[in-house]
Amino acid sequence: MLGGGQLKILNFYASPAAIRRGERAYICYGVFGAKSVRIEPPVEALHPAVSYCWQVSPSRSTEYTLVAEDGSGHSVKQSFVLPVK
Repeated sequence: MLGGGQLKILNFYASPAAIRRGERAYICYGVFGAKSVRIEPPVEALHPAVSYCWQVSPSRSTEYTLVAEDGSGHSVKQSFVLPVK
């Protein structure tokens, strides 16, 4: 069973893993068992999904944090830094 019934972040990453100023990267995530998800810093309204990606073009290296919450008050989070050279 996908996720085993627990709230989980299945994946959270940028592609490519580093960019030059002015370039774009995709940020992708997958969650299971979530009622809501958000990203810090806020860049787009998100929804729970097993697979979802969107484009970003930060002007400097940025740490992104994905927070997923279920309906019972539990939350999980995961972070990464997208380096901008």
